[in-house]
Amino acid sequence: MFPARNLFLVAILGLLLIPAISRSIELAIPSDMFPYTVELLGDVGEDNYYYIDPFAMNPMLPMLRGYLLILDSRGEIVWFKDAGEDHFSNLQPHEQFSWYSHSLGSGDSAVPTHVLDSGFEIIDVIGPIHPNGHYEHDPHEFMIMPDTSYWTLWRDPQTIDMSALIEGGFPDAIIQGHVIEHWDREGNILWSWNSLDHFDMLPILARPDSTMLRRPLFEHLHMNSFDLLPDSTILASTREMSILFKIDRATGDVLWRMGGGPANDFTFSGTDDVPLDFNMQHDGRQLANGNITVFDNGYLHVPYSSYIREYEIDEQLLTADLVDVRTADPPSFAFVTGSYRHLDDGHELICWGNFYPTTHASEYDENGALAWELTFLTDPITNVSAGGYRIIKSTQFTPCTRPYVNEHVFPDTTIELTCNWFGHEAEVDHYLVFGGHSMASSELIGTTNTGIYLYEDPDPALPLYFRIQAANALGEPISGHSDWIRFNALEPGLVMIPLNTEIPPEGGDLSFSLEMTNTFPGTYPGVTFWTEAITPSGELITPIFQQMFTVEPYMIFAVDEAVQPVPEWAEPGDYTFIASVGYPGTEFLATDSFEFTKLSGPDTTSRSSSAWSATEGLSPFFTAGNNIESQLATEYSLSVAYPNPFNAMTTLAVVLPEAAELNIEVFDILGQRVTSLASGTYLAGEQKFTFDASRLASGLYFIHASVPGRLSETQKVMLVR
Repeated sequence: MFPARNLFLVAILGLLLIPAISRSIELAIPSDMFPYTVELLGDVGEDNYYYIDPFAMNPMLPMLRGYLLILDSRGEIVWFKDAGEDHFSNLQPHEQFSWYSHSLGSGDSAVPTHVLDSGFEIIDVIGPIHPNGHYEHDPHEFMIMPDTSYWTLWRDPQTIDMSALIEGGFPDAIIQGHVIEHWDREGNILWSWNSLDHFDMLPILARPDSTMLRRPLFEHLHMNSFDLLPDSTILASTREMSILFKIDRATGDVLWRMGGGPANDFTFSGTDDVPLDFNMQHDGRQLANGNITVFDNGYLHVPYSSYIREYEIDEQLLTADLVDVRTADPPSFAFVTGSYRHLDDGHELICWGNFYPTTHASEYDENGALAWELTFLTDPITNVSAGGYRIIKSTQFTPCTRPYVNEHVFPDTTIELTCNWFGHEAEVDHYLVFGGHSMASSELIGTTNTGIYLYEDPDPALPLYFRIQAANALGEPISGHSDWIRFNALEPGLVMIPLNTEIPPEGGDLSFSLEMTNTFPGTYPGVTFWTEAITPSGELITPIFQQMFTVEPYMIFAVDEAVQPVPEWAEPGDYTFIASVGYPGTEFLATDSFEFTKLSGPDTTSRSSSAWSATEGLSPFFTAGNNIESQLATEYSLSVAYPNPFNAMTTLAVVLPEAAELNIEVFDILGQRVTSLASGTYLAGEQKFTFDASRLASGLYFIHASVPGRLSETQKVMLVR
């Protein structure tokens, strides 16, 4: 008999004599991927890809989740990114594309647009703050031109006395103007147009409803697309005014306005079967023949219904003839989002929007026959079907430069890692999985030849870091590392107890107590608490109150009596009041809710409830019982971060004389956004924030704090390991 060690040597020698077996791995799909079906009913081309951005939100939980997806013409996923509420903005020349980040609850906060090369590597970031330090990036439209110059969109917050223009208006309301700019690749401004310079106050007031005009901060247009036309004009879409308008690039003048809003200049004609105009629209475009296309969300139509529309227009007579109109089958109503494009081959491509669509996307051939349709089924996590912002079709898809790892956490806290090197599946035998409680301490913890790796029983008190590499049959790495992902199993408890559940017709205060408990010994910076409400008609008011804070080990936060003012003009009926804690747009860690009733009376006047004032009495909840009144000041200010230089964490504070929209962003030395420390409405007083840089490299960072029209300050901090 051979000794055991000799058997081992013989086995090794045998392996050396056998050629390595090459094996390919299939693309791995996360278990929480949205379920969907694709019907291929006609010829849509074999070498085409669909860029889509489904997301689903259940306001009753509340919960939001989303993906960026690329599908082939058969409907098979070839690339994805776990993305919350990120959206593709456009495919770009030079085999580039762009997408932008936008998290639930961020309101009108500035967000960046990312430009990616053909290998899906970020090569540029636009925003979130304009080089002038005042404008905020608006990512609804972004274009790269063949000469590599950029067309960008920005918001310009300006203070206007709305009390002089409308009853109930704020004397120092902040209106978000819109700025379209043309940049060269060095950031030099080639052309700039500001809506507040070219719209007088009449169009600002000429809108379908006036509720928003009574808010302390609002967008007068909400520009959600613009299109560059061959006659040196620009066609722009403004959702809040329900119009498309045309800009003369030479003079900046608005040449005409078209749509269902009061500022419309056109006379509409066409079929009597549907409304002729459009409202709350998206994706206004002009075809080569001069016709105008638009995705009509139809929020003001009776009954609610969304349409795609094409108009033949006469710009001299200001007439618009509806020559093509269609809705989904069966009809649907998309409260937000949606797109409609004519393709070069004569096909029409539609994204049917979000919240109430029956199908997600449809493609019609040149004869108007349905050729391809994508439908998202009920999502088992959010219990609703996904919708999307836009759909884009292209022959463009290039294999990724590096692998990508995605994280999903099951209820028992098992972590599912989904490992892919998109476009390289035929080259990969298995993936190497590295993990640890810090990036510096990571080591090889396992392999997977299916692309799915399960990490069980994580320590809830410690963060975990993961990344992967692709390997061949010999176990040799054949790719670079993926980006790091971070997991943290914070599981706070959250309990609300209502102290009253009936509000009189004239309005009043809803009172409740609240307690949140951290049962683990870890410190968790950057956690957000927010409140919201669902009205009797189903409108989601979010966020009413929002604040970011740091959870200390085993800490218990308690508020004996918080107050939510309910205005007199809030509609009568049954409401749901919700409190949540977590990372908005990414992870909801705990939530609780209760019902209350607003009574009706003879003098009740119902208006949209979205202008509720913030919940009162919660600031001490986040300042460990400090007396917030003693911290009130008359000026907005940003404190010096301490310590600085720092080793892992540094703390700073912003003083607000009154409740305000506050945004705090951190950028690296290249100007790339690293993280957000604050985003939303904060009450008056000193608000403290912690910058956790434990996962970042040593170096110089910039912290920018802004309150629209009130504060814009940047300070340097040095991270030293």
